[in-house]
Amino acid sequence: MLTGSVLSIALVATTAHASTDPVKANPNTGASFNRYSYAANNPYKFVDPDGRDIKCAGNTCQLVPIGGGLPTVNFPRPEGFPASISPQGSTFHHVYRFSDSAGSGDAAYGQRLNNQLVNNPTPMQNQPATLQGNKIDVNANNAISRFTGQDNVMSYQVPLQNGGNAVLNVTTGDHAATWGIVLRTTESGAGGAQNIITYGEGDSFLQRAFDPKNNQSREVWSQSAEEITRRTQQP
Repeated sequence: MLTGSVLSIALVATTAHASTDPVKANPNTGASFNRYSYAANNPYKFVDPDGRDIKCAGNTCQLVPIGGGLPTVNFPRPEGFPASISPQGSTFHHVYRFSDSAGSGDAAYGQRLNNQLVNNPTPMQNQPATLQGNKIDVNANNAISRFTGQDNVMSYQVPLQNGGNAVLNVTTGDHAATWGIVLRTTESGAGGAQNIITYGEGDSFLQRAFDPKNNQSREVWSQSAEEITRRTQQP
């Protein structure tokens, strides 16, 4: 499939459960996810037992990535988004997670890298994630667009307790690959090494049928990580 359609497939992801939220409240609105509201005001009865679901209540959803080590993220529920996506309950469930090397440097380099990730949350360059969510047509300027039209995701900037940011791309009702998310963040390692972490999960026939081993998804996101790294390293 063409890059545009591969990108459509790659932007599919999800997981969550009712746990303490390490993500800051929205600094503009003060909004923060309430685990009791999330669990239908009964966290003992309505609980995700293993964290392998994305669960939505009303207009809010919560994500806890499988495998740990990534932030819990709360996000507005798009119209039509399912109440739950899980390995047990989703016919075309899929998940992927990988790390791309993003150079090395001091704390200032790490901050520039994180800023570039926020400014380029999808492979569509110079369309930033925002706190309120920025609608990005991931098929823009691709030949496949003439067949599918707009192919939108909402891209959110997610402030973290450590002062950095993650980005969360959430599919919308007019996204070709249907429902899911892709979460991305930066991670520091030994000797100032930096990495970009990409986590995707969702329920998509296109993903399962045309990219069952997530090879094309990784190619799309790794190319994005390379471009983010290149921009960070520019004088």
